[in-house]
Amino acid sequence: MQRLSDSGRSETYVDIVFKGRTVSALLDSGCERSVCPLRLCRNLKLTPVKTELFAANASPIGVAGVARLYFTIQGVKMHADVYATECVDELILGFDFLKRTNCEWLFADQRIVIDGLSVPIHSRPSKCTIRRIRVREPIVVPRDTSMNVPVRLLLANLSTPKAEWLTDTKEIRPGLLAARTLLPHDDRYAAIAFMNISGTDQALQKGLALGVATYCPHDAVRPFSVYDSDPEVGAGESPVDVPTDSV
Repeated sequence: MQRLSDSGRSETYVDIVFKGRTVSALLDSGCERSVCPLRLCRNLKLTPVKTELFAANASPIGVAGVARLYFTIQGVKMHADVYATECVDELILGFDFLKRTNCEWLFADQRIVIDGLSVPIHSRPSKCTIRRIRVREPIVVPRDTSMNVPVRLLLANLSTPKAEWLTDTKEIRPGLLAARTLLPHDDRYAAIAFMNISGTDQALQKGLALGVATYCPHDAVRPFSVYDSDPEVGAGESPVDVPTDSV
C-alpha cells in the first residue's frame, strides 16, 4: 500500500512535450509514485498492478495499471513510470521520478535540475478546492425529460480536502440544463439532475466535461430539522463564503 501525498499545498509545474503537445506536469516530492490521467495513456501498454494508492485525505485512488510515459523536456528524451487512473485530472511526477533522475530543486532560482538539465519551473494558484466534473458513462437524455446523469469528480491534486462539493446551474448545450447539486466526496454514486427542453434527444459521451464543483465547508450544510426546530437559525445570517479557485 502506498500513500500518495502529504498535506503540502505547493503546486509547482514543469512543461513537458508529450505526443507533440505541451503538458504541464505537477512536481510533487510528497507523492511517492508518479500518477497520470488515464486519458493520457491511450494506446500505451498498461500493466495490471495490485498496489493500493491513497490520496492525502485517505481517499482510495483506483488504478487501471502502470504505463511507461515517454516525453521530452527542452528536447531531451525522458520517461516516467506512472500509475494510470481516472481519478486525477493532471500528470503528477512524484518522488520516484525525482529520485531516479537525480533532481535538484533550486527554489530561489525557480528551476529544477533533472539529470543535469536545468529546467525552468512555474507555479499556479492552488486548485485543491475545485474538482472537475465529467460524465461517468455514455447516456442519452430524451427530449422533454428530466433525469439524473452519473458523473465523476476528478481530483485536481492529491491535497484535495475530503468534503462535499457544490455545482452551479449550467446550460450544457442549448436547451440542455444541469441543476445546482450538492455532491458527496466519494463520487461512485454521484449524479446531477439534467432537464432537456431542446426538442431533441441529447447524447452525452463518457468523459464529457461539465465544468467544476466547488468545495463546500461543513458548516455551510445543515439538516432541515435544524431550521424546523429553531426558526431563528439562519435568520439574518450572511451567506457562507465558499473558497474558489480559477481554473
